[in-house]
Amino acid sequence: MNETEHQGEAIENLKEKSHTLTVPHAVILGSFVIALAILIGLGSFSSVRKKQVDTDVALPAIEKVRKVSDIDHIRGDIKAPVQVIIYSDFECAFCKRFHVSMQRLYNEYGVTGKIVWIERHLPLERHPNAKLVAVASECAKKLGGNDGFWNFTDTVYEITKSDNTMNEGAVRSIARRLGFDEAQFGNCITSNEFDERIEADANNANETGGQGTPWGIVIAKNGRKFPIPGAVPYENLKAIVDQALGEVSNR
Repeated sequence: MNETEHQGEAIENLKEKSHTLTVPHAVILGSFVIALAILIGLGSFSSVRKKQVDTDVALPAIEKVRKVSDIDHIRGDIKAPVQVIIYSDFECAFCKRFHVSMQRLYNEYGVTGKIVWIERHLPLERHPNAKLVAVASECAKKLGGNDGFWNFTDTVYEITKSDNTMNEGAVRSIARRLGFDEAQFGNCITSNEFDERIEADANNANETGGQGTPWGIVIAKNGRKFPIPGAVPYENLKAIVDQALGEVSNR
């Protein structure tokens, strides 16, 4: 007999005994039975929730994350022991907030060579201008190299209010501010040169379990992967990275 069946039998036995007691005692015993039933119900619910949480934490889909390569947007030393891969939407208010946390993380861990930050695209359909800004960031890299991409990205998150406030005029304004050739930049953002690249990033985010933005995956030196499920507070982000840094070198 399992635990639930034992608990059910106990309640039934208490019910039977209540018939032989006086009314006051029966009332007390009845209240106890109800309380016991509630506790059992809560215990069962907690067990279900615990199993669900354990399943969620496992997230086997993150093993499908694309290997970092020189086509990625990389901030820091690619040989760092921990990789922090972030899939973002330039028009996402949570991404704007999380970008500040990532900058703080990089200043604490990246400049000392402990982590490398990889930025990828995940423009959401509910943000119709997000893909345009993603394309513009690729044009910034094309015209200004890796520094061009990161300068553009930092500037967008610094000045945008997010949620569909960016448009072609806004990205052109940022390009002028950063010193890009206006004609070259304009031709680039109106082309389809980077459509496949952005789509590949978004598809990989979805394959790894990312349903919203920001979505992140931390990869330890031994290959173990940890999800970053959204714009978590900095303390949580730091804890995930510390756990990855603490992983042994073999698996």
